[in-house]
Amino acid sequence: MHIVVNVDMTCPQKKISLLSFGGKNSSIEILVTNKYLLKNKIPWLPTMGEFHFSRYPEDLWEKEILKIKFGGIQIIATYLFWIYHEEIEGEFEWSGNKNVRKFVELCKKHDMFVFLRVGPWAHGECRNGGFPDWLLQKGCNLRTDDPMYLEYVERWYREIAKQVDGLYFDQDGPIIGIQLENELYNNKEHIVTLKKIANKVGLRAPIYTVTGWGPKGGAEFPEGEVVPVFGGYPEAPWEQHTKELPPNPNFFFTRLRNDAGIGNDLIPSSNDALSDDQEVYNYPFWTCELGGGIQKTYHRRPYINPDDVGAIALVKLGSGCTLLGYYMYHGGRHAIGKLSTLQESKDTGYPNDYPVISYDFQAPLGEFGEVRRHYHILRNLHMFVEDFGDILAPMEIYLPELVPANRFDTTTPRVAVRSNGKSGFVFFNNYQRNPKLSDIEKLQVKIQLPEKALTVPFQPFTLERDAYFFLPFNFDVGSFKIVYATAQPLCKLYNEKDEELIYVFKKCKGLEVEYVFEGDITENIVSHKEFSEVCNIEGSSYTRISNVQLGVEKSILLKHKESDKNVKIITLDQMHAEKTWKLKINNRERILICPTHNIFVEDDTVHVFGENPEGYFYLYPAYEDDKIEFDENLRAEMVAENLYRISFWFEEITTDVKWYEEEFVKNEFDRFLYADVNGKGNIKQFKLRYKIWGNKEDLDDLLLEVEYVGDVIQAFVDNKLVNDDFYDGFNRFHLSLKELNFPEEIIIKMSAISKFHDIYLQKVPDYKDNDRVAVIKSAKLIPVYKREIKFIKRR
Repeated sequence: MHIVVNVDMTCPQKKISLLSFGGKNSSIEILVTNKYLLKNKIPWLPTMGEFHFSRYPEDLWEKEILKIKFGGIQIIATYLFWIYHEEIEGEFEWSGNKNVRKFVELCKKHDMFVFLRVGPWAHGECRNGGFPDWLLQKGCNLRTDDPMYLEYVERWYREIAKQVDGLYFDQDGPIIGIQLENELYNNKEHIVTLKKIANKVGLRAPIYTVTGWGPKGGAEFPEGEVVPVFGGYPEAPWEQHTKELPPNPNFFFTRLRNDAGIGNDLIPSSNDALSDDQEVYNYPFWTCELGGGIQKTYHRRPYINPDDVGAIALVKLGSGCTLLGYYMYHGGRHAIGKLSTLQESKDTGYPNDYPVISYDFQAPLGEFGEVRRHYHILRNLHMFVEDFGDILAPMEIYLPELVPANRFDTTTPRVAVRSNGKSGFVFFNNYQRNPKLSDIEKLQVKIQLPEKALTVPFQPFTLERDAYFFLPFNFDVGSFKIVYATAQPLCKLYNEKDEELIYVFKKCKGLEVEYVFEGDITENIVSHKEFSEVCNIEGSSYTRISNVQLGVEKSILLKHKESDKNVKIITLDQMHAEKTWKLKINNRERILICPTHNIFVEDDTVHVFGENPEGYFYLYPAYEDDKIEFDENLRAEMVAENLYRISFWFEEITTDVKWYEEEFVKNEFDRFLYADVNGKGNIKQFKLRYKIWGNKEDLDDLLLEVEYVGDVIQAFVDNKLVNDDFYDGFNRFHLSLKELNFPEEIIIKMSAISKFHDIYLQKVPDYKDNDRVAVIKSAKLIPVYKREIKFIKRR
């Protein structure tokens, strides 16, 4: 199939113009154009991830901020839930895990920008959307310009402003953005009022935003006052039915920004098209709520596949997005307040019931900091926009002449091009959550550039089911030009020892890797020369390198005969690419590939953590003056030119878990088990005990994992509810024992499930004779090992 994308630069292009936002401090200037951000005059395509400080233990914030940073996130967005800080009227709480100042200071320490989502109404699956109960009893008209309501809002904003004073961007702080309200779609005058109040009390930032989604056409917003930001989730657990959802528009390349399905439990919705009507195109396309996962409601319990998240992020990037913002990027837990539980529920007049504690969100980083595969999938995108975002951000989106007719079209290829008229990137997506797509054979994309046409690739290929990736064209690598590559670019770095520019790519699903260069460069090729050939196509001369070998030690080296830097091209397979980090050690750019564990780096120390009792990583490039603090559980060796392999191992921890059913004892949380507690055996209670052999002090964590079949599960320690979840057929129930200071026993309560439950499950368990089922199938402890590998600083 031949897809034509016409990059017609003769058509009027959107002119770049500055919007009335931005600011500067002693070292950074941030400006907002109608297409993208500028940081110190250079186009900037940042990444943003949501992490709620008040839903995570204060003593773990710093480690999690570093994990977020090394996932490639540059901005942390966080809600301030009013009810968390003023549950009792007049009694503000800003200590412990409510200490927003300490959280923002830690972000500053680790060079992370901050976006504060200050409400007053936040939603976030919080009780009353974040409003304190006492505010609801005042009788004022909430979320309006009612003077009584605004008086309380001003007091709330003033308290926030005092807490973060000294950390504003114009004070050399990290706060670059403030979101006003949330999901308010029909009162733009109120948004103006909120901004005035924020400015009055000193709450300020270079950028102000509002959520732009809403009924078809999107939210109303005051132009020139705020930037509308958008989202897109792989599922919609807030839908009030329990049927399979129709195909999701977020898996299609389109100029659509408004996903009117978000939050349609609370706002009207009509979203059946792949285009929208509202002219929001005078503003850059930013997202604040790309689904890093999704939370389960009681009646809808979707399981999120990592590719659900990865494909949507890539599609939005190919659709013109210039700020990738995720909700949630890191999971957390609802608090239990002094007066009530703090989750959204039908008890508070909302249409959904959520777990009392768990707000895991199936996010890239889970509620106990668990690292999931989509953390790595997304990091590959983030590495790219970190190094090449200045090129991508100004590029327009171009769609083929043939596009899918509607969301039910499963046969038309999904393709988009972002280009400046000379170079660019071709985006492909053949992944859809439901229904699955089929292979598309004999696919090529003909890009009609102003000067001449380019077909990518030269030979047709099969776009495999579930594949999603992008390919560069007319892509400069040093003084050489890649006409196209059938591999996805990851990052670039500089090897100062050999004076080489290094470009790292990853192999795409189902594609054989080839690099096609402009002109005859065979004399410049040092490695892979035997796999190169000069070809003449449509009157132009090209050099094609095929049969590309994968791995750091099997790179393509291009020697420049004059003074320009040599170029090295590294191609990684998908597994090694996903476990690659770009970082600095001893102030030198490196890539670190760790297939066995996860890492973050602080002060030239590599922090390694994971479930394997032994592991290794590769560091490239290595330098002669690299020195490591050795111990008996560490070995380093040079395995190829400039390539270190560092192996490490731990004292292995062994464990044993036993459980048995005991008599059910009622307590105040039983109503959240959503079962008939009438002595018919609908709720089971189990006691778990465990043993540990080994030095648990060296553990990063010790996770209890329970595989079960039931409806709702709750865990108690010392009669305190510490976590809960809704059964979804896939996930296992987790609990951090280290965070709980290794309790002697855990009580598990579980309500039963049956085929007669009116809930949505992707995977339905086996039932016997229509019985209600509440059973623990297995329980185990998962040690998460940690260690620090310190590189000695150069003198």
